[in-house]
Amino acid sequence: MKSLFSAFLTMCSLMSIAQSGSIAGKLVDNTGAAVAYANVALYSSADSSMAKVAPSYDDGTFLLAPVDAGNYYLVASFVGAGEVRKNSISLAQGEELNLGNLTLEGSAINLEAASVVVERPLVEVKPDRTVFNVEGTINNTGDNALSLMRKAPGVTVDNNDNINVLGRAGVMLYVDGKQLPLSGDDLANYLKNLPSDQIDRIDIITNPGAKYDAEGNAGIIDIRLKKDKNLGANGSIRGTWTQGRYMRNNLNASGNYRNKRVNVFGTAGASKG
Repeated sequence: MKSLFSAFLTMCSLMSIAQSGSIAGKLVDNTGAAVAYANVALYSSADSSMAKVAPSYDDGTFLLAPVDAGNYYLVASFVGAGEVRKNSISLAQGEELNLGNLTLEGSAINLEAASVVVERPLVEVKPDRTVFNVEGTINNTGDNALSLMRKAPGVTVDNNDNINVLGRAGVMLYVDGKQLPLSGDDLANYLKNLPSDQIDRIDIITNPGAKYDAEGNAGIIDIRLKKDKNLGANGSIRGTWTQGRYMRNNLNASGNYRNKRVNVFGTAGASKG
């Protein structure tokens, strides 16, 4: 019975994700050659907030998914190949939109006036993982860890805050290389209470090595926090009150304490009615 219930929840999660759409395309340079491992970022036309980011594949193709219906613009860039911007992208619910070929235009550099500015790429592709950089990028402020998961490449978060990597459930969450002993609502609350300005990067590990638990075959997400910054405590309290035939109320509190050696999270709740 338990396995049937788990299968039902998984099916519902996949259905909620399937209701979202996707945006695909291919990046090429001025010669028509494919541009691999470029950063492709999708932004909301309304407020320029990032909706999703992904790298291009070996053949230059890219896929941004899941993406909610709405109006967007896209910016793709790669060092040495310039960038390309695609405006006025309108996506309907469940639509699978293909933008075709997008050409990255290189820009001439005036060596006499040039200055070197080191910027972290949003996404880095490595043999065993994809790195989603947070520190020093547009994602550094005004977000939390769960919201960042929705933007991260290869990661989907359903309406029940379940996290999948490349469509696989059972993903294990780590912080600074240590497994989080949380699941379900406790895990979601922890991620919601972890501000983005405390995060350096998020490693999405699709081929876990021997150092990680064997149960992480579905994938591992390792949140790397900034070193020696933002130590201390934070938390939140949430309450709800409803009046129907009977009055019902709920109170939930969660908190997090971090120092150089430990990171402790706790949650508690009470309900009446």
